[in-house]
Amino acid sequence: MALLSPYQNPRYTGANRCSKCTVLNLVLTVLATGLVATANLLAAAIVFIIGLLSIYFRGYLIPGTPTLTKRYLPSNVRRWFGHQPKATDGRGPAIESVLLESGALHEGDGDLYIDPAFQQAWRARVQELRGATDDSLLERIGGLEAEQLAQASVDSAGEKVIAAVGDVQIARWDSRGVFIADAAAAQELEARYDGWETFNFDERTAVLGGLRLWLEWCPYCDGRVALGQETVETCCDTVEVVVGTCEDCNRRLFDLRASTAKLAA
Repeated sequence: MALLSPYQNPRYTGANRCSKCTVLNLVLTVLATGLVATANLLAAAIVFIIGLLSIYFRGYLIPGTPTLTKRYLPSNVRRWFGHQPKATDGRGPAIESVLLESGALHEGDGDLYIDPAFQQAWRARVQELRGATDDSLLERIGGLEAEQLAQASVDSAGEKVIAAVGDVQIARWDSRGVFIADAAAAQELEARYDGWETFNFDERTAVLGGLRLWLEWCPYCDGRVALGQETVETCCDTVEVVVGTCEDCNRRLFDLRASTAKLAA
């Protein structure tokens, strides 16, 4: 595999691989193999091997799949593939309300501002957690049942941190620094917001994701965090994202879809 690694496309593999697109391409590979097998078993085996190698190293089977998907798939199909924001059903927490009621944010002059006392406490907790283990950080975020927590794992993929329960991915952070910041914020919100313990893991990470827009200092070096906007291509879509980068150490800390960077009231 090492000899073929130069042919790997990092845009659609590794941490950027879309699991649902991978399943779809595997199904296509099996169908193509079955079709060829009716005529020649050796040729079918070759088709199967080439298909697997293509999916492993390129992320897709048919050349041009990402472009064709973005151009011709209906938006509701792309949404199923996980590359467009899901519409809220009104049952989850209203992120802005939680952050306001907890005292993390204040409203004034038509804008939202982070509370200085909350920011100071958040920053202090981050400094305390810099040496914590990944499992400990996940436990501090909370919202998982005891059985889920027993099956939970946290792994790194480059700069990204991925949490899973069994074989199911439940969260991904663009950097370990933001993973630490989320765990620290979760502890502070638990101390300030009465309803925090009723939120499940997904609801908690949704609130914590919204709070990242007010992360003004780098969890790694305490440098200033600058926000910018970029256009990012996924395997199925092109999206605008708000990017948080440290001006001192130049680490890319997080990105949020521009459409979801506005907190829901």
